[in-house]
Amino acid sequence: MESIKELWMWLWLRFNNRKILHIAKNSTLRIEVTLDTDGNKAMGTGFVVAANRICTTKHTLQGARSITVFTNDKRRFEVNLNNVHKDSMLDIAFIDIPDLDLTPIEIDTNLPQSGTKPLTVTQTRFGYKLGRGRVSFDVDELEFVAPKLDTLTQQTELSLLIKVTDEGDSGSLILAPNGKAVGIITAYTPTAVIKFKDSSTDRGIRLYALTLFTRGSSIKDALEKLSK
Repeated sequence: MESIKELWMWLWLRFNNRKILHIAKNSTLRIEVTLDTDGNKAMGTGFVVAANRICTTKHTLQGARSITVFTNDKRRFEVNLNNVHKDSMLDIAFIDIPDLDLTPIEIDTNLPQSGTKPLTVTQTRFGYKLGRGRVSFDVDELEFVAPKLDTLTQQTELSLLIKVTDEGDSGSLILAPNGKAVGIITAYTPTAVIKFKDSSTDRGIRLYALTLFTRGSSIKDALEKLSK
């Protein structure tokens, strides 16, 4: 029943409210990070969360000598590194870009429910890319047997999305049918063995195409903390 309801919501969004997709597309940006004098680069995505402020992942900006942001309307911004704000706990960072003048994506603080299938919006050098995944479990319910994802999986603000994620997808917007951001893509592993923490058995389960994302509520909290 829920899957039918969700399908109708997406059909309504696709055919009757194209404004939501238009805003999501234009308020999602490509991030290019120059890492050294040899010109080695890292790529990622970010999206507008407040006036002239975008959200992305902290690891995308790690080791940046310079950061360039490209908008869907072909503008280019060289980022002042003093305008980069990295959260102390989560894999979240904010970048202030004067004169960006794009519509912020409203953040949904409700916990994404298992089984829902949100869209992902990514900006690449070839334009924006839409994907879709299925929300699975909250990381605080699980123990990762392999691979060990270091401190990342200790963040209870993470959830799992069953979806293949490409290089450069970090920071991508996870968009609910209501047009709000329910998360940001943080990490990906093509396969993993997990166990449920409350399970009476030590037997692991192998899952494939696991994308980890930070929930919208955590983005909202980090944004409010920065604004104080």
